[in-house]
Amino acid sequence: MLIAGPFALACLLFAMSDWKRRLPWALSMSLALPVTPAVPAGGQSLPAFVVIALIAVVVTGISWLRGREQLFDFPGSTLLAVFVGWCVVVTLAGPTFFAGIPVLSSSGGIDEQVLNPSRLDYTLSNAAQVLYLLVNALLICYLATRSKLSPHLLAPGLAGVAFLSLYRLGSDKLGLPFPAGQIDQGNYALIDDPTTYRLRGVFPEPSGLGISSVVTMVYAILMITQTRGRLRAFYIAMLAAATTNYSFAHSGTGLAGGVVMALLLVGYATYRAVSDGRSMLPFAIGSCAAIVVLLLLHREVHDFVVGGVQSKLGTGSYRSRSTADSFSLRLGLKTYGIGVGLGSNRPSSLWPMLWSCTGFVGLFSFLALLVRVISSAVPAARWRPIVFALIAEVVCKTFAGSTIADPVLIMCLGLAAHAALHHRPAVEVVPPRVVRRQRMAAATPSL
Repeated sequence: MLIAGPFALACLLFAMSDWKRRLPWALSMSLALPVTPAVPAGGQSLPAFVVIALIAVVVTGISWLRGREQLFDFPGSTLLAVFVGWCVVVTLAGPTFFAGIPVLSSSGGIDEQVLNPSRLDYTLSNAAQVLYLLVNALLICYLATRSKLSPHLLAPGLAGVAFLSLYRLGSDKLGLPFPAGQIDQGNYALIDDPTTYRLRGVFPEPSGLGISSVVTMVYAILMITQTRGRLRAFYIAMLAAATTNYSFAHSGTGLAGGVVMALLLVGYATYRAVSDGRSMLPFAIGSCAAIVVLLLLHREVHDFVVGGVQSKLGTGSYRSRSTADSFSLRLGLKTYGIGVGLGSNRPSSLWPMLWSCTGFVGLFSFLALLVRVISSAVPAARWRPIVFALIAEVVCKTFAGSTIADPVLIMCLGLAAHAALHHRPAVEVVPPRVVRRQRMAAATPSL
């Protein structure tokens, strides 16, 4: 806590001089140390993001109770309320309704739990997950309803992770001094492969860095297309750092998420070029350049992709994670689509977690919330980097990452909801009678 504690304090001091304008930036800055504990609390340790989020939620909640804030006016707020309400109910009731049913306890590792599942009962994890859910839901509302936010708001946190992780790579490879002992503090397990070097940066395991790198690359690529000068140079450096981290993390999750997002970005660029009637020359030049790079580096690309897939499929970790997800899908059926409650079962990826813990209502309300927010925010052109960062986070969590209390996911969802509320282009509504008159005038031959 010698690093994360002062870091959280510095973020708060930065925000105090202009609370309303700077607090969202302090939240973003705190993402740079995503898991390093900053403050001890009841035997647990809270990272800087959670500390600042709690302060933001308390202050905003007091203002809302006094009638000074409108927190539930953004597209998807009703779906968020349904999701939160159902999760609270099923978490309180699930361990009673299905007491004793085999589950994968969060207190044990996945490898051990798939071989010897625990019995469902109330645990501290249930209370913690409900608390995180309420705080994060209010944080989404807080970000969504701010009057002035910037699409660059995600940059400080993602850049901090990228450059700190790159610094750790320099320490591992070149012997640069790095405070590894302070960054790696906490009660989580550190995963280092003794046979192959895998960079994990400021995360406990390489998959965390892989997911963060994919989100950062997607965000930076789209920001590069919208910026100029020094700001563009910053995003180019951010992209280079994230790409380097991505290549050294050797994360199967990052590999799968990166391939999916690359296909989505290419498809989206093609669609925009055709639908907007733009010149296809820049798109053609970019496609040819990408093909040339692939041809020149085909061996390296082949070894990275095929080697990554083969090494992942042959590991016990992959088998355990796949078994955990299959177990969770069956658990959801055993509970008749109701769920056992947040924190009661921990699979490997997002959707099996939602199905087994929150059932049909929780899974589909969360999915509907994502669809509603994303579809409403896409028309806001300047905010599309945020929207695609949110998509990248969800895509990566589809392969691995079973928690919804993820700071980047919450920030992206809140900022996308803000874009949906404040920055959608105005659409001129023409009355039907005017449309009919225009059609009649166009059909009437001139004399």
